[in-house]
Amino acid sequence: PIEAQALLATYGRDRGESDPLWLGSVKSNIGHTQAAAGVAGVIKMVLALQHERLPRTLYAEVPSSHVDWSVGEVRLLTEAVPWPSTGDRVRRAAVSAFGMSGTNAHLILEEAPAAQDAEAAEEPGEPVIPVVSGASAWVLSGRTADALSAQAGRLREWVSLRPSLRPVDVAWSLAATRSVFEHRAVVVGGDREQVLAGLGGLASTESSGSLVSGVARSHARPVFAFAGQGSQWVGMGRELAKISPVFAARLDACAAALEPYVDWSLTEVLAGAEGAPGEIAAATVAGMLSLEDGARVVALRSRALKVLAGAGGMLSVSRPAAEVEERLARFGDRLSLAAVNGPSATVVSGEPEALEELRAEFEAEGARARMVAVDYASHSAQVDRLEEEITTVLAGISPRPGRVPMVSAMTGETLTGEELDAGYWFRSLRATVHYDRAVRVLAGRGHQVFVEVTPHPVLMGAMNDTLEEVAQDAGGEPAAVCGTLRRDDGGAERLLISLAEAFVNGAPVDWQAVLPAGEQVELPTYAFRRRRYWPEGMLVLPMPGSAITGPTGTSADAEAAFWAAVEDGDLSGLGDGLALEGGRPFNEVLPALASWRRRERDRSTTAGWRYRTGWSAIAEPDARLLSGTWLVAVPAGPVATELAQGCVGALSARGAEAVVVEVPAGTVDRAELVVLLTGAADVSAVSGVLSLLALDEAPMPGHPVV
Repeated sequence: PIEAQALLATYGRDRGESDPLWLGSVKSNIGHTQAAAGVAGVIKMVLALQHERLPRTLYAEVPSSHVDWSVGEVRLLTEAVPWPSTGDRVRRAAVSAFGMSGTNAHLILEEAPAAQDAEAAEEPGEPVIPVVSGASAWVLSGRTADALSAQAGRLREWVSLRPSLRPVDVAWSLAATRSVFEHRAVVVGGDREQVLAGLGGLASTESSGSLVSGVARSHARPVFAFAGQGSQWVGMGRELAKISPVFAARLDACAAALEPYVDWSLTEVLAGAEGAPGEIAAATVAGMLSLEDGARVVALRSRALKVLAGAGGMLSVSRPAAEVEERLARFGDRLSLAAVNGPSATVVSGEPEALEELRAEFEAEGARARMVAVDYASHSAQVDRLEEEITTVLAGISPRPGRVPMVSAMTGETLTGEELDAGYWFRSLRATVHYDRAVRVLAGRGHQVFVEVTPHPVLMGAMNDTLEEVAQDAGGEPAAVCGTLRRDDGGAERLLISLAEAFVNGAPVDWQAVLPAGEQVELPTYAFRRRRYWPEGMLVLPMPGSAITGPTGTSADAEAAFWAAVEDGDLSGLGDGLALEGGRPFNEVLPALASWRRRERDRSTTAGWRYRTGWSAIAEPDARLLSGTWLVAVPAGPVATELAQGCVGALSARGAEAVVVEVPAGTVDRAELVVLLTGAADVSAVSGVLSLLALDEAPMPGHPVV
């Protein structure tokens, strides 16, 4: 694109139709033939879009006889034709350049939006407020691990030679101007020396405290995980509020939302606050509760819990839930299973004396058991007495559809938002929290990055254990688990490192929104790991009369003289070399020998450039027998009728019962497909599904150009 812009500026944007002389001058200014053809083609199509006119062909006046031009709508333009913008269909042009080296370059150009749309897009809006300030994050990526290390070394050397560069400008330029590849690294630091040290570690593949690196998971889908008790710490949020205007503004909004229900200031009490909202925070972030309703649920539900203060507690045990639950049977209503956070992370709630008895029992067996710092028993029978009060004070909340889906840690089901009424918030306080189950549900749906959104990660270990079990059962790689802040480490660098951990694992992080804006600086180019495609070790033949060195290093002058005489047709020289008078025996043989020599020389030169592919017939394997019901999903309409019939016949011939399911054209919604497929046959009897939906060429709803 940069070369194309430069050439447009050089040769003028106002030329109507490209001409051979102009294109020739473009090619003469670009050293690489393939690059020249590509740039020329781009300019040609840009001008065609601007002037609404397709130019005639320049080098192929006669249509190829190898193409059946009677089929389809493709034509060779012998004359320029109008190409107006209709408004209802986007104009696109494809440019392909084929180089002599075998390298191909392909590009699709699309017309720019209408002028009024472009002007509207350029109107200044509200200034972008960075998420953090006070630290830099330098984002690098590469196609391979070697390329990433080389990129770091190149950037470090470049920055070292420019001491006047501001770290904020380098960070901004890396975030705003560089593509993102699968091998990723982020160097975090508050000053220049710290960032350079991180780059040095990345270049030498050594670990560094300011360096986060990894390989992005393909199609990573992040999950925000909200924990409950245990994540609080004195001073949490204070440091982040000082350096993050975004966080400070949200904190002020929370304080205002809580104000009608409490007689204290959030900013004054935050450092010593107890309790954590858990699912309430998740519902608010997902947009299912307004900030005001979220604050109302937190404040009024917590107020109701005061009557339970001193009557209960909670115990965390590093044992599987089934084992813990078996121990609880003898305690009756005195103890309840409060939460299942992981394969060996269980929480019990209930009476303090019973909890102490259970704790001593587990510790005697070598299990880790510790009391949670609360004096009430959530998720136990003690909560039953609060049902009427909680449902009454929360009756006025107005749940709504969320911006993103939420998986309930109580039910394991995906919620839309309308379910989160007063009754739900009582049940979530009373019922067992199956956090482990919610993690398994999300991992089963393909989510690959879990981010615990808490002031201190308390469930990362449990989530890791769960995800490792899921991956082991599925035979894949476990999803990554990241945090946000940490106890006594809640500033800019900690938040940037946490964002970097999610980013290198594949989560999409908008670094331009995270970092303060700086000036764009020219960065060193990408450290390409070049591969040579030309054949190596080509045979070089000596000139006539030159010496040929044999494998032992000795000179073979006689052999060189012999072949030189053959190639030159020198009968006298050949006879002298062989000590034959007059060379008579070679009068007829010499031309044939010279011809053979030339053929062998050419053959040996080109033999290393080629490979051969041989084909041999094999017998068709026996048809495998099938059983059960097979669904054949086909797009409605005639496009797949013949193919569908053939597929049905093939399945039936092998013993399957084929059921054709017609899917309305343009259907892409998963829920609609589920209804259609499950309604066609008994799901338990279905052995397989053959989908021909890729043949559906109907426009997508809302995206007619796709």
